[in-house]
Amino acid sequence: MEKITKWLKNRRIKSNLDVRELAGLSFVSISQISRIENNISDITVNALVGLGYGLDFGLDEVLGELKIFPYFPRTKNKKQSSALIPKIEDAYAIWLLFRDEARKAKGLLYDGYRQIEIAAGNENPNETPQSFDAVWEAIQAHSDLFVPLPYPTGVDASHFADIYSRGGAITNRDVGARLVQKRFEAGLSQRDLTKKTDISNSVISRLENGYIERVHFDYALRIDKVLHMDGEFLALTWEAGEYESGISLMKYINEKNPTQQKLSYTEWEQTAKAWADAFIAICRWHYVKGVPSTWWDTVQREIAFYKK
Repeated sequence: MEKITKWLKNRRIKSNLDVRELAGLSFVSISQISRIENNISDITVNALVGLGYGLDFGLDEVLGELKIFPYFPRTKNKKQSSALIPKIEDAYAIWLLFRDEARKAKGLLYDGYRQIEIAAGNENPNETPQSFDAVWEAIQAHSDLFVPLPYPTGVDASHFADIYSRGGAITNRDVGARLVQKRFEAGLSQRDLTKKTDISNSVISRLENGYIERVHFDYALRIDKVLHMDGEFLALTWEAGEYESGISLMKYINEKNPTQQKLSYTEWEQTAKAWADAFIAICRWHYVKGVPSTWWDTVQREIAFYKK
């Protein structure tokens, strides 16, 4: 990674920014930038994404500097409905609706998750509180009762590609689900992948479950190469880094207000992030269970005002 650290430092200097100024633009702390530039700290995907935001570069430029030219198809599948692909503006808008009309926003999430239970064959009205409780816990970000909604199995590879190509929000749990798929396809156990990548088994496990806050960029490179993913894992990990760190939200806000100066970084408010995660999980479940688009259409009508 020494090549990248030198490139990052040169890019900062050419941008006429000192370390303090870059920290203010990128959300990466002064001390972390210093450690990265002096090659005494591993570069995480989130840090690299943040520096990219501050210095206006993306994954393609990073890989170009490393002389790595992977291919991950971005062609949109026109036959695949985009109704089940929430974008950052959708996730943010439902949070804004909650701030104004909490009961209505909660009702949308409760109804969306209840439809999943019905599609799964649970139509007993006496068990309705199960969906209520699950969603309620998933949005209690500041409570000891907080439990994220489960992530569905069965999201196929074509849907991940469709989410990516259409600019949908991608989470660490999406990355983990895709990693599990590719590992199984390769006939590898977690321990096998550990041996081939020299990444600890505990890190591989946390990656696959989406329970890792900081993914080392070098780890993403190794996994992509070992599983022959042709840049797909790198692309998904980068997009997840933008979502999890709040950079994709900042980009959306900036694009929505083009007359304003580039905004400084503001981290996801914890409860807003919990709402976004729950909303995206429900959408993934709707895709897997083949739930009709009626709920999604209702959501779009209710949040349209906040996306203007």
